Amino acid sequence: MKATFTRSGIHAVVAVVAAIVLSCLASCSDKDEDSNYPRIRSDFFDVLVDKDSMVTHATLDDGKTYAISNVRSLHAMTNDTIIRCHGTLEISADSTMVTIYSVQSITSGMAHTAEEYKKRHMPTEQYPVKVVAIYKARSYINLIVNTMVEASLEHALDFMCDSISYRNGCRMLHIHLTHWRRPEEIEAYTQKNYLSLPLGKEFFLDEYKDFDSVEISINTYEGVKKYCF
Repeated sequence: MKATFTRSGIHAVVAVVAAIVLSCLASCSDKDEDSNYPRIRSDFFDVLVDKDSMVTHATLDDGKTYAISNVRSLHAMTNDTIIRCHGTLEISADSTMVTIYSVQSITSGMAHTAEEYKKRHMPTEQYPVKVVAIYKARSYINLIVNTMVEASLEHALDFMCDSISYRNGCRMLHIHLTHWRRPEEIEAYTQKNYLSLPLGKEFFLDEYKDFDSVEISINTYEGVKKYCF
């Protein structure tokens, strides 16, 4: 599911996986004089796309926004928007620019209800995953999970709203991770998956908008684990 943020408002375009297509042709020749390799990091971030579908700025999860140095080599499939990404990038020595070296497709956008899943004929299975990392940053909960796959067969991961519980005057939103694969698939290879759940009220239906905390349930190979934020 791809989350698209527009300047006039925020909306989500539904898909099974967030297919973010950015052509990254950054050169690795601009190296720090004191190092054999660029200073790079792998992280989640937002990219700002202008009216010409050029990716001009990136906002990291520390809240800082940087101009993109290799802007001419980056193109998106949509314009005048903000796209959630995960990728490899380098911040300049003076902390004013960022160079993006690669971008991975991620799952990001609205957490759907069971009714929506049924209406859209979306898979609700919860095949196990291995949680590599899960944490809150800015207004997102970021996840990195490994799935066991057979060759290049496609899996589908998404978020489903379950309910809201009340405790000590606080409202907790319960969400679980869905994971679909072919039942007969052989678990032969490990595939890393990146997900980012936006926590803005505009990403939830009215009955789930008012919450103080979030609990995400994930079916792992050691059983169901719950993470609270």
